[in-house]
Amino acid sequence: MLSANQASTISKCLKNLPVNVSEDDKIKAESLLVEKAQTVRVCDIHTLFEEILGWIDPDGQEPKEAADRDSFAVNLRQAKDGTWTLKGRLDEETGGILNGLLTSRIKTDSPSDEEGCDDTAVGGADRDREIVDTFSEVLRGDRSDCLDPSLDFDPPQVGENGEIPQGAGVKQDGTLVAMAAEQPSVRRRIYERFSSVIGSIEMNRIKAGAAYALVVTAKAEDVANQTGKAVTGVEAPFPIDAAVLEGLNGSVFFHLMGEKAKSMALATERRLATEKQLAILASRDQGCTFPGCDTPPGWCEAHHIVPWAENGKTDVNNLTLACGAHHHLLDYTDWDCRMLIDGRPAWVPPATIDPAQEPVLHARFIAREIGETLFG
Repeated sequence: MLSANQASTISKCLKNLPVNVSEDDKIKAESLLVEKAQTVRVCDIHTLFEEILGWIDPDGQEPKEAADRDSFAVNLRQAKDGTWTLKGRLDEETGGILNGLLTSRIKTDSPSDEEGCDDTAVGGADRDREIVDTFSEVLRGDRSDCLDPSLDFDPPQVGENGEIPQGAGVKQDGTLVAMAAEQPSVRRRIYERFSSVIGSIEMNRIKAGAAYALVVTAKAEDVANQTGKAVTGVEAPFPIDAAVLEGLNGSVFFHLMGEKAKSMALATERRLATEKQLAILASRDQGCTFPGCDTPPGWCEAHHIVPWAENGKTDVNNLTLACGAHHHLLDYTDWDCRMLIDGRPAWVPPATIDPAQEPVLHARFIAREIGETLFG
């Protein structure tokens, strides 16, 4: 039995058969596609069709001349309610880049993204392809919307070695919280990525890399005495003496902290965060801080925990990284964000989800806390 997406894709393919193809060949092509569609991915139906087309019409169409760039256009019209309608036709290169940005499996802070995974493992290459295929189908309009296939809706359980499963939030007492239901749909993720791409042109700071080659987190007394160890923005150890020397030429920005503080006093009178502040946020937060969200820093915005309109300062102690979807979540739901006393950003669920409204942390902060206390 074919799914609606498979049937729709086959129908679209058959419409692209050359007009000179015989009825027998059309029937044969349809039969082959229907037979094989159930054993391949939806996007692979197009590949099968190209093979069938090569068999039916081996000479192919006459080579196309390069499209005239005057034929490409972007039309943008604002509606009475203030929203905008975007239409247009893009050249192959521009369209390909945009398609890749909106559908790719973006790098997260998951170790599997650094080390690679077996194709048969959950979260491996097969899962990556499934995610890209799903995003592509929604972007093309072959599917209206769906849940992100990377989400795990099973109750989170601590692993055999004490690891916290990806996508779970953690309360301050260590209790795991299922967060999959609070993540945006695929269509919403695509739109927020598009919004981030456009926004990065206007405020091209954290998305293009801060002005500092390295952000080093270290205790002030260790920097002064050139003792102990520092940690870079990607949580790699870095020698204090090398950090001090590198800092002299401006390529290193120091994020100084005390024994327990996670942030430093770095403020500006402006609403938008400065390059130094964004570099600090990328180093401290490592991505969206909403529990269970793995959107990396490059796709995030700086969120004022106490709103700017309510006299909230543009200070790293009042800022946290949030992806577009979770940044806007604060505008239309009762979710809230607050900075804990120890300097970690936490999210507070609505009373309808948790009557006690206990703050929930991203699991990466728990892992970091454990690492910092391993040796006292």
